[in-house]
Amino acid sequence: MLRRRRALTIVALTRGLALLFGALTLAWIAVDLAVFDKRLALSLAGVRVASASAFLLLWVCPPRADPGLMEARVRLALLFAIPAMFHVATEEILRGTSTEGMARGIAAAYSLVPYVMAAGIAAFPLVALESAALALLAFALLGWVFLRDARLVGGDLAMDAFWLLFLIACVCTFAAMSQVRLLAALIRQATRDPLTGCLRRESGRELLDSHFRLAQRQGGPLAVVFADLDRFKAVNDRWGHEVGDKVLAAAAATLREGARESDAVLRWGGEEFVVVLAGATAEEALALVQRLGGRGACTLPDGRTMTLSVGIAERLADEISDATALVDLADRRMYLAKQAGRNRCVYAASGQASIVCALDLGETRP
Repeated sequence: MLRRRRALTIVALTRGLALLFGALTLAWIAVDLAVFDKRLALSLAGVRVASASAFLLLWVCPPRADPGLMEARVRLALLFAIPAMFHVATEEILRGTSTEGMARGIAAAYSLVPYVMAAGIAAFPLVALESAALALLAFALLGWVFLRDARLVGGDLAMDAFWLLFLIACVCTFAAMSQVRLLAALIRQATRDPLTGCLRRESGRELLDSHFRLAQRQGGPLAVVFADLDRFKAVNDRWGHEVGDKVLAAAAATLREGARESDAVLRWGGEEFVVVLAGATAEEALALVQRLGGRGACTLPDGRTMTLSVGIAERLADEISDATALVDLADRRMYLAKQAGRNRCVYAASGQASIVCALDLGETRP
């Protein structure tokens, strides 16, 4: 989820900055015409038009509906490559040109592109390797400038410029990595239920869709366990909502402990939970339920056991072609378990809700 959100953020930022840079690059032509002689200004304008066209093309090209990190990195590399080529072209045009006054200041601004590129790292949620790769491009541009002028090689100016660029790159890399940490914290806060620690329903749907698409591509199974705490309202009525919250948290902990490391436990709503078992058959899902059956969901304040009513659905066995339909089928079977007397598990490989398995919890019910 973090990779997906990071990719979406990078793609959105690259498109937005590409549009902004494209517009600013074209607008700067007016400045060149005002301070340089006409021939030099028109030469620079040609480079600016080409660069602006590349920026706008990057903005116009729509990303995929669910872009991955690879697409995000390619777009980011293009966003940095365009000003790099612009810098090389303008340096060639301005090389040997004699300028004075304001024109000299504007010409000097063209040499600041490597520093601007290094500073641009801070705008994106990048890790150290991504930041270093982009910073190396800025260093290469600055080194190319100094190597072309023998008077600057080995001088204090070259060393000062490299140290300044190194400092800018380090600070901006730290800022970019801080963005990644902040993004991770925000994603965790947005996707986790604070009471139970389970994934929220919205983020759980996203995860379930991803698992379902992967199972379809690989032709493998995918099981869903839909569990509902029995007579949970009576717990709130008798002991209050604070105890009810503790019961929910304890039940969620039991589900997570019984699930495999690769499984995901979602709080679907109220006292309902969904367990997504990637690559699991209905029989393997039933084994999970039977493991839970040995101890129940949790123990109530009066010593009795909180039980579960469970429905199981599996992609291949039930011939389901949609993740939402898979959860809906498990939900319907959970209600059949309720109707069968609660503390039951209903599953059917044929899609018929005819098999009812009593969990081994005795008849203790809240």
